[in-house]
Amino acid sequence: MPPADDAQYLLQMIDEIGYGVVEWGQIHAWASMTGTPLTPWEANAIRNINLAYLSALNEYEGKDVPPPWHDGKIDRAKVEDSVRKALRGRSRGNR
Repeated sequence: MPPADDAQYLLQMIDEIGYGVVEWGQIHAWASMTGTPLTPWEANAIRNINLAYLSALNEYEGKDVPPPWHDGKIDRAKVEDSVRKALRGRSRGNR
């Protein structure tokens, strides 16, 4: 997961509630059982994050793709190799 900074606690709550189809009743039951008061905004965020997770899971299932965030680190050798291969393939196609 990408860094969440101030919202990291929401991701921890979702880890406890679980990923997948999460109904309002499940969120309410978790909050009640753990004694965790949730604002409407937090409950909504938990549900929306779960829905976004499911959407991405369905969209990328079985595909070999990088995560949809960037950690700020660039592997220059990998980028150079990728560009070199792309240019090499392009020059072969123009002959």
